[in-house]
Amino acid sequence: MNKQLSIIYTFVISLLLITSCTKASQQDLNIEKDNVEIATEGQTDIKILSGSGQYSVESNNTGVNTIISGDLIVIEGKTNGEYTLTIKDIKTQQTKQINVSVVAPYAEIHTLLPKGSAMEFLAIPYNQDAWVDINGNEKKDADEEIKNNRLPKKFTLDQTKFKIYGNIKELYFIPQEISYIDVSKLPALVSLQCEGNKALSSIDISSNMKLKSAYLAGNGLISLLLPRRDNNVLENITCPQNQIEALDPSHCPNLYWLECNKNQLTTLDLSKNTELMTLFVQYNNLTSLDVSNCFSTIEITKTDETNGETYKEQVGLKMFFSYKNNLKCIKISEKQKERIERDKYIENGLWKKDDATVLSTEGC
Repeated sequence: MNKQLSIIYTFVISLLLITSCTKASQQDLNIEKDNVEIATEGQTDIKILSGSGQYSVESNNTGVNTIISGDLIVIEGKTNGEYTLTIKDIKTQQTKQINVSVVAPYAEIHTLLPKGSAMEFLAIPYNQDAWVDINGNEKKDADEEIKNNRLPKKFTLDQTKFKIYGNIKELYFIPQEISYIDVSKLPALVSLQCEGNKALSSIDISSNMKLKSAYLAGNGLISLLLPRRDNNVLENITCPQNQIEALDPSHCPNLYWLECNKNQLTTLDLSKNTELMTLFVQYNNLTSLDVSNCFSTIEITKTDETNGETYKEQVGLKMFFSYKNNLKCIKISEKQKERIERDKYIENGLWKKDDATVLSTEGC
């Protein structure tokens, strides 16, 4: 009898242990955030931090479109309003809700300049229905219209933060002690320039899927958030003379110009940036760098000096400055090595590196 009880006891304990281990191995469903504001025709994404890897999403209205892309919940605004999304972990049946506000397109700017100071910016809209809310009353007053004439909008600060409304495609700021800028609700934005604002510590352009050029030189940036999905059109990132500690351009397949010199970068993954033809990373803290996949397929017409015939050739990584880092070695491809030697890139100053840095096709 005692032997039978012992066997039963051992079986029960084993079953409990197995059940406990199974539950422990199942991660609870967690998401990056549960409240989000997006513009009409705009997009954003929310990362699923943990779960089983199998998810579904439901909406209480057709005012938003949603899909699951890997570990990202992609949300597109269709109609202004308030909506609720339900994310379900199919395996564990756990759910999370996301509150979504869809609003008219706008940008928000804060400055450290005192009230009464002169302020100006250049905003180029797709149409005439654009304005700046100078007094914060959320109404378009007579002096707040932004005309589509490519001239700066000048006004006197009534408060230290303001919003720019409209379908803006280009937005430019000069140094004006800007401390905060939110362009995530400008889905039509193609070009952004904001330079010389030392109080500006972060910019998020991860939701601007139509953005082609971001010129952000000489600010106080510590963080620059780039798109997390490949279906963007970003081609040019110029952000030198900041304090950026990490940069992830791995989801920017169209990037051909990256200028991030004079920052605080320690690593930089360029394995997915196959179209790069200009790269400036000098004056950082890089200890390793692999540019072997960076060979722009953009073609140029060249002339054969021996017979005068013209031919097409891929540009490749034509300009590359990497000096003043901690780089002992840079990995390159055989194709790059051939081009460097043939066209004398180093002798002609197209590739600049520290003398002690080795270019290797075998890895570093």
